[in-house]
Amino acid sequence: MAWKLVHKSLLMALLGLLFIMVAAYLDKKAGHDLQSRAMLSGKKLGFLLIIFLQGGWIGYQVYSNETLLQNGETILLELQPVDPRSLLQGDYVQLNYTISQLERTSIEGNGPITIVLRKNAQGHHEYTGVYSLDGEWNTSYEKKSGDVLLTGKVTGSWDHTTQVTYGIEHFFIPEGTGVDVEGKVKTAVVKVSDKGDGILVRLEE
Repeated sequence: MAWKLVHKSLLMALLGLLFIMVAAYLDKKAGHDLQSRAMLSGKKLGFLLIIFLQGGWIGYQVYSNETLLQNGETILLELQPVDPRSLLQGDYVQLNYTISQLERTSIEGNGPITIVLRKNAQGHHEYTGVYSLDGEWNTSYEKKSGDVLLTGKVTGSWDHTTQVTYGIEHFFIPEGTGVDVEGKVKTAVVKVSDKGDGILVRLEE
C-alpha cells in the first residue's frame, strides 16, 4: 500500500513540476510585464491546488485502508507456493491463493468479478462456485450467514478454470528473509469490507 501511495505521489509531483516549468517558460517568452506576472501568479495557484489534491488523495487512501483494517471482516485464505524475490521492488512474497484459480468456472473476457466465500472445516474461506459478473449471478443466490463476498478481476480462462486477481497478491517482507518465507507460509489473514474490497494483514505458517 505504501509503495502505491509513494508511486502516485511522485507522479503527481512530477506533473506539478512540469506544469510550473511550462508556465515559467511561457512567462519568460512573453516578457515580464504585469499581465504575464498575473498569469504566472494564477499558475502558481494551480500548482498549489495540485499539491492540495495530492495530499487529500493520500489522506483518503490511508483513511480508507485504516477503516478497513479496523472494521473489515477477517477471513483466512489458503495459499499456493510463493515466489519470494523481486529484484526491482525488493523482497516481497508473490502470493498465489487457492481461490486465484476458480475451478469449474469458465468466463470469457476480462473484467470485475465478485465471488462468494464460505468457511470450511479447516477454518479457511473457500470458493463456493457462486459468482457475480457485471451484476449478474451465475446461479440463484441469497446471502447466508457467514458468507463473505470478495471482489477481484478476471485475467484469463482455460479448461473450465478462471484466473482471478484480488489486489492482495503482494506482501512486502524484511530484506533478506524471502528464502525463509518460501514454502513455509500456508495461510493469509485478510480483512474484507462490506463492498468486497480485501486488504492483506499478515501471513501465517
